[in-house]
Amino acid sequence: FWDWGGGVGLSRITTLMPKKEKEEGKQKRTRRENLLLGEYAINNGITTTAKKWGVSFHTARYWKRIVKLEKGDPLMRSLPGGPRIGSFKFAPSDRGMIELIIWWALKDFDPLLNILEMCELLEEFGYDVKREYVRQIFVSWKWSWKRPSYIQMHKYLPANLRLYESYVRWILDEDVAHVKFVDEVHFDAKDCSRRSAVSPIGERIIQPRSDDIKTRFTVTCMVGLDEESPFLAFRENANTANDFFNYFADAIEAGYLKSGDVLVMDNSAVHGGAGTLSELYSLADQVDVRIRFLPAYSPEFNPCELVFNSVKSWLRHKRRTGVPLKEDIKFSFAQITPDHMSKFYQKCCRTFKSTQFYSIFRCTSN
Repeated sequence: FWDWGGGVGLSRITTLMPKKEKEEGKQKRTRRENLLLGEYAINNGITTTAKKWGVSFHTARYWKRIVKLEKGDPLMRSLPGGPRIGSFKFAPSDRGMIELIIWWALKDFDPLLNILEMCELLEEFGYDVKREYVRQIFVSWKWSWKRPSYIQMHKYLPANLRLYESYVRWILDEDVAHVKFVDEVHFDAKDCSRRSAVSPIGERIIQPRSDDIKTRFTVTCMVGLDEESPFLAFRENANTANDFFNYFADAIEAGYLKSGDVLVMDNSAVHGGAGTLSELYSLADQVDVRIRFLPAYSPEFNPCELVFNSVKSWLRHKRRTGVPLKEDIKFSFAQITPDHMSKFYQKCCRTFKSTQFYSIFRCTSN
């Protein structure tokens, strides 16, 4: 057994050691080396340590946490059982403070913070928290990510709410058969194409365009319940107050605007330009057409918006290959029937009668 000449050597001695003694010796050596590894990771970083020592990133991070824990780092205190790879936890008191900071940040500081910004904020308070840890907190709260709904606060100023009340009272007493609405919509060639198609897995679908990707149109649209289809005007690259005045005159000449009608529009500069507003009122008085402006930030009162949504949906799902954009826009507007317009008007009327408006107005008035 001890015959060195026979080539037994130390490896032979280790081989002949009892199994329990051999494993204990290996465990002590491995832990001692790994503690040195963790110390190295604290001073030089996890990635550098993993490359230098030939271990995985997760192993280097684990032993870095172990060393910090043994040194008494207050941020590395764990729940009973100690830290584990991939599931390190803070003490209950620390977790409670982390949740409190996140709650405060979202409720009182900025409700649109993302997870990375939350981690940076927690780091300012002394908590080195990973993104997955914050995600797990939201899971425990039963919170989820969703698209925010932005509200224009100027819409709910007292002065504008009084305009709302005046408009709603007026429209509910008006014969909507003689009320026409007008608005503008913009079409961009790159956004007016079908959004999806089918092909073999791994193969792209390449479809040549029939028009220039820079093609843009502005369409002025007037709608009414007593008309067969919307009255349209197409313009490229420009849409001024003079253009709208000419459109208004064309609608009168075409018989779309008749005596006794009311034209409702928003407060955009195109509709009420300082140089053309007085001329617009003068022309309207000559044909006995009244002009009424919507309250600010109130597209929900204008059925033109529902027409535009329907047209753009048609272009995204049914755009015809090889047909110029302008022709497809005209065709999509032609699909709007009197039945559609009746439903659009009814939807806007339900908005007029909504109790939400009156409750907001009463609260603001008080």
